[in-house]
Amino acid sequence: FSQNNYAHHKQIVNDYSGLAELIPQGKNIYVVIMTIGYRSDAEVLSRLIHRNYAYIGMLGSKAKIKKLFHDFEANNIPYERMSKVHAPIGINIKSESSSEIAISIAAEIISLKNKDKK
Repeated sequence: FSQNNYAHHKQIVNDYSGLAELIPQGKNIYVVIMTIGYRSDAEVLSRLIHRNYAYIGMLGSKAKIKKLFHDFEANNIPYERMSKVHAPIGINIKSESSSEIAISIAAEIISLKNKDKK
């Protein structure tokens, strides 16, 4: 299928081992990580952090993100790779509801996508 259809495609996986092959790299690919918890977020990020995307972001608290980045640093993940991860994702609009959080995430991605447009 074409790149334009990825947003409308649902792929259920049993584990994350083949995740990098399912998500193509590219300057028009935006990836958001939001799994069921810290361990699965860390596993997904570890499989994608060395790939090239327009955007890679991860949902989570500041404390969770700090711990995850510390763990990645301890495992010799280069800082320049970690610095490309938007985390926690979303612009700061003091979101409280899931709808507001979704809007803040979409706004961050749209802002990044359109940053070079005049």
